[in-house]
Amino acid sequence: MHYRSHLRFYNFYSCGHNLHLAVIEKICCEQLESVNLISISAIT
Repeated sequence: MHYRSHLRFYNFYSCGHNLHLAVIEKICCEQLESVNLISISAIT
């Protein structure tokens, strides 16, 4: 699929699937990573 190469290239995980602009996807993932870090910190 088209977005798989983008997911691999940018190390995306769960965002950007419906976006077509790499810049927007990158911002989206950076935000998700921040949320994930906060969640992990809260759990541990």
